[in-house]
Formats: sequence, structure tokens, C-alpha cells
Amino acid sequence: PWLRDCSIPVSLQVKGVTKPVLAVLDPLRGGALSSVPQALVKRWNVPRILPPDLKPEWGGDNGGNFLVTPDGIAIVGGNCSRAMRRFVAGMGYGGRLLTVDMWWRFGGGGGGHVDEVFTVLPVPEEPNGYVIGVADPAMGLKLLGEIKRERIVDELRGLLSSLYQLRHLYPQSFSKDEAVLGMKMAEEVGKLYGALEGGRGPDYFAANLSKNLAGRLSSVIEMTIANLEKGFRALRPGKPHVRFVRLPSLLRHEDDGRGGSMLPEVVNSIILGNDVISPDPLLAPFRKKTRELLAALGFRCHFIPSATYHNQRGQIHCATVVKRSLTEFIHPQYEPGK
Repeated sequence: PWLRDCSIPVSLQVKGVTKPVLAVLDPLRGGALSSVPQALVKRWNVPRILPPDLKPEWGGDNGGNFLVTPDGIAIVGGNCSRAMRRFVAGMGYGGRLLTVDMWWRFGGGGGGHVDEVFTVLPVPEEPNGYVIGVADPAMGLKLLGEIKRERIVDELRGLLSSLYQLRHLYPQSFSKDEAVLGMKMAEEVGKLYGALEGGRGPDYFAANLSKNLAGRLSSVIEMTIANLEKGFRALRPGKPHVRFVRLPSLLRHEDDGRGGSMLPEVVNSIILGNDVISPDPLLAPFRKKTRELLAALGFRCHFIPSATYHNQRGQIHCATVVKRSLTEFIHPQYEPGK
């Protein structure tokens, strides 16, 4: 299902052509996804771009998803291959490429992808015209801990109810095994809540690992933000600081010590104009906080059920390719010639 991992829509400026041209960048990941880029090229009737140094027999590029700001700075994960980064730099992003080390985030390709922690939110009223959303596990832990004890059972029942409704509506894509994973998710969240309440002993061992992980990773995320800010300052001298907006996240302690998503990750969403299409985080306080934070930026937030993606270690942005008009909307702060 990971469309964006294996096919990246790009805009090309072609010599002799006045308007930008839509194309599909194929990272040659191979495997079950190898036919997807060609299918999109055929469906959209657009060019296919093949980075010359990527070798499909070596697995192509598994670095995952690019994020691009309205002023043309690309952000990629540290597990993005050198070949891909060289190619992207040579295609117009030389001196405008920021690499984020994602070793601590559990995910595909030996580490997490950028869109599992960050998202670019265009906000024309901001000094830079955009802000960067960032998943904040400390905020998620705080929201979970603030749920009153008499409410937590109802929250977990609501979580399970949402998952069983999904199974009823989409029986072909939501299997019995995934329903079992839903039960495990509810149990995991309940145990983490118990650990926040002071639960100890073997039953709470994994939950306490997850609780302690959030504190450790919060400092790593802050350091990552500081490195990004430093990179933005170097690439945009004299420009205002880029603002980062925290969004709630809840992480589990994986067996290898990295952080994996315990709930669907709201930061892993897509932006369509003033609408954010976000994974449903399944707990009411997380929905409320996410809506409030995005509304303050001028966005409407729409939660959609996405547990199947969550169970496969990804989310909406990973699984979605948006065919955008290249000329219909131009960010008011970044019109040609400005």
C-alpha cells in the first residue's frame, strides 16, 4: 500500500516549455511495489524519471518520503540513499536539501521515514508562509495521563468500537488478524495508562519501557528540531525562524529499543488546501487536541479510519499519492519573481 514510498510525484521545469510538467520519480524499490510507478505513469500520462545510480537489484532507495517546503527546501531521512540524494541535488535541490537522522524511529529501511515525525503545513499568514508539524510523544503521554480514571475504560471501549466498525465496513481489507491487533492496541494503551498511574511488576514491564522511552525520545526530537533549525538558517540566511508546532503522538518501546507508533500517527497526514486528512488517533483527547492545534493554524481536520495502515507500520501520507495541479494554486509568498 505504500504508494509514496515507491512513487514520488515531482514538478519538472523543462527547457523550451513555459509551464511546469508533472512526472513520477521512481526510486526502484522493487518487490511487490515495483509496478506501481509505471502504473501511475500510464494512468496520468506523465514522464517517469529513473535516478541513474540507483540499482534495483540492490533494493533501489528505501529512504522513504520527501517533504518539501513552499520555499523549495527538501527534507529527507538519513536512510535515504546517497545515490538518491545526489540525484535530487542535481535536479535542482543542490544547496536546498536537509537530511534528518531518523535512527531512533522504528520503520522501514532500517529506520523511520520523515513523514512519520514531521509534516509541512502551508500557512500563508506565517512569516515564512508555513510551519513544520512534529510528532510529540511527551504531549501524547500527558494527554493519556490526564484522562480521568473513570473515563479510561470508556475510551478503550471507544477505541475497540471504532476498530470493529472498520472490520464490519471493510471485511476484505480488515482481517480477523487485524482485529486481534486492535485488541492488543487497546491492551497496550491500557497498560501504559496503568504505568502512568504507578503500575509496576511483570504486567507493566513493557508499558514502563514505553513510558520511559517517551521522555528519552522527546530530548532526541528536540535535538533533531534544533538541527533542522540550524539547517534552515544556513539555507535561508536573513529569513525568520521556521516555527515548529507539536502534535500528539504515542509511542511504544520496540524490541530493538526504537520508538514505534502505539496509536495511528496524526502527523502522517495529507494536506489539501485548508483541509488536513489525518489518521484517526482513536482516543477523544487526541482528536480534540489535534483539531485545536490545526484550527489555530486555519486548518479543518478530518479524521479517517486507517488502522490497516497502522498495523502495517505506516499511515495515510505513506500510502497516498496526490495528483496536484501545478498551476492552479501558487503560494502567495512564493509567486514566481518574488
